[in-house]
Amino acid sequence: MVVKIDAEEAFEPVARLRNLSLLITLLTLAAVVVTAQSVARSLSDPIEKLTHYTQTISKGDLDQKIELDAKNEFGILAKSFNQMTVQLKDSIRALQETTAAQERIESELRVARDIQMSTMPKIFPPFPDRKDFGIHATIKPAKEVGGDFFNFELLKGDRLFFVIGDVSGKGVHAALFMAVANTLIQTAARAGLTPDEVLAVANRQLSHDNDTCMFVTVFCGLVDLGSGGLTFSNAGHNPPYLLSGDDAVTPMDQASGLVLGLNPDSEYSSHTLALRPGDGLFLYTDGVTEAMAKDGEMFGESRLESFLARYQQADAKKIVETALEDVKSFTAGAPQSDDITLLALRYRPPVPPT
Repeated sequence: MVVKIDAEEAFEPVARLRNLSLLITLLTLAAVVVTAQSVARSLSDPIEKLTHYTQTISKGDLDQKIELDAKNEFGILAKSFNQMTVQLKDSIRALQETTAAQERIESELRVARDIQMSTMPKIFPPFPDRKDFGIHATIKPAKEVGGDFFNFELLKGDRLFFVIGDVSGKGVHAALFMAVANTLIQTAARAGLTPDEVLAVANRQLSHDNDTCMFVTVFCGLVDLGSGGLTFSNAGHNPPYLLSGDDAVTPMDQASGLVLGLNPDSEYSSHTLALRPGDGLFLYTDGVTEAMAKDGEMFGESRLESFLARYQQADAKKIVETALEDVKSFTAGAPQSDDITLLALRYRPPVPPT
């Protein structure tokens, strides 16, 4: 038995299956492409926004805010960026306020330093018409303001009064205490009191209502420029050095009284010696002997005495300036731990004609 079927009719189911398979494939591919594009956009758009936002922040614009409603990690990251911007703005505002306050404080300290320095002689030579003596001094505070001071003044009767002091502590409080002490001492000296009386008067005033228990070490002296007689008194200060014309360097370590400001009933004594032509005095605060090198070694009294032995015939200016350079060279850039004050006096009366 023979059956005759048309070829197209015979292969029609196969063709339909082929076409259906091709359509399904095309639809699947289109769906994959659309899905991939959608996923890519969902990933790239937040990244582009975050990139643009970070570029904006880097230019200093902190007012921008990421508008991203995504619930995934990108949304969390966007929220974190927005919070970071707010915190960064607050930090910058606080830093600006702190910087402004610091600048005001530094400005006030500069003014305080200028006022403090104005209470001490700063023009040298201070008595250019006087050839019978030379005097020079300098001060180098460890901070903007300090507690060291020096002063000198020509008084009636051709007498030279001089003083050096060191207040406990450093900074503004020490500077204020120093200013009061310096003023009290100068006022008492101008009233014609002897050095021990000057210290007693200043001590009573400084001890009154001194709740902070601050104190000051002071050495003061009075030179009769006609005779060379020196009267001096010490209130707990480093003993000065007598630079004799015979090249001797001798510490003036006579008995010392209590520092000023602690006990209103403290008593002070005066000592005398005769300055010979060419003799000198060297006064200093403990910022010199306690100056530290980087390894912790102190300048010390022995090193100071060795220096004075080399320069004890120099004039007052040379001694002060070279001593400061010697201390600076010794510390070799180490931080200054205390105020440094130096004062030198050279007695050189005219030689009478023979």
